[in-house]
Amino acid sequence: MTDTTSTPAVDEPTAAAEQPPAATPENPYAAPRAASPTTATNAFSIASLVLGIAAIPTGWWIASVVAIVFGFIARSREPQARTMSTWGIVLGFVGAFGWLVLAILGLALAAPFALWGAAIGWGPDFLGF
Repeated sequence: MTDTTSTPAVDEPTAAAEQPPAATPENPYAAPRAASPTTATNAFSIASLVLGIAAIPTGWWIASVVAIVFGFIARSREPQARTMSTWGIVLGFVGAFGWLVLAILGLALAAPFALWGAAIGWGPDFLGF
């Protein structure tokens, strides 16, 4: 070490330790702060998800429509529950238009048999009489 610098001794207090921390004064005329809610309510997203799930096996198209509406409301009001509301929207559309998918699949599976029956026929030659 050089002569111009020195290290403080162990017993010497430092300048920062001598000063108390600065406290911010409170305004005695300020209105008391209301406690902010710690948990956010996800009512629309939960309702959207439940209605979307319930609409599929029951076939309630009105529940599907309400699930879609609640899902879009929840996406704008509840950003923390975006995944739940998205699933509610998807399941709402599946419940609303799932019958259309089943009808198309049914026709696609039944069409070969109908065409085969129309081409060959179901008369006495088919049965071997």
